[in-house]
Amino acid sequence: MKILIVSDIVVEHIYSSSIAERMKDIDFVISCGDVPNYYLEFIVSMLNKPLFYVNGNHCTERIYTESGVKPDLPEGCINIDQKVIEYKNVFIMGLEGSMRYNRGGCQYTDTQMSYKINRLKPKLYLNKLFKKRYIDILVTHAPPYKIHDQEDLCHRGFR
Repeated sequence: MKILIVSDIVVEHIYSSSIAERMKDIDFVISCGDVPNYYLEFIVSMLNKPLFYVNGNHCTERIYTESGVKPDLPEGCINIDQKVIEYKNVFIMGLEGSMRYNRGGCQYTDTQMSYKINRLKPKLYLNKLFKKRYIDILVTHAPPYKIHDQEDLCHRGFR
């Protein structure tokens, strides 16, 4: 299985008209956050493969409509925050955001992230019971706690 994973920066050889030919054998795409919606929409439309994503710590884009303000979500992509999905017999779980460092969106305390994870536990236990595994891929923006942590809170893992 081949998976294209993107995060944080727009990569020129991906954001290129030749992506469809060069990456035609990709099974699906994962975005770990903090890339522009136009980039994700370009990838999903050029490859015609599912794109699963979580938001990073920069998820404040909004659309102003006559019926109010709505989040600006990438078209044709699947938000997997706080979800466990199965695709081609692969279980994928997503948790958006980063450690809280200001009042911006998609930022959580350790307690808030624990709550998000606890809400997923019934699904994980059912997977283990019936499919013999919890998940195969965990998609996050922040790294696991104390594994590749950086000094800034937005790239430090949750406990």
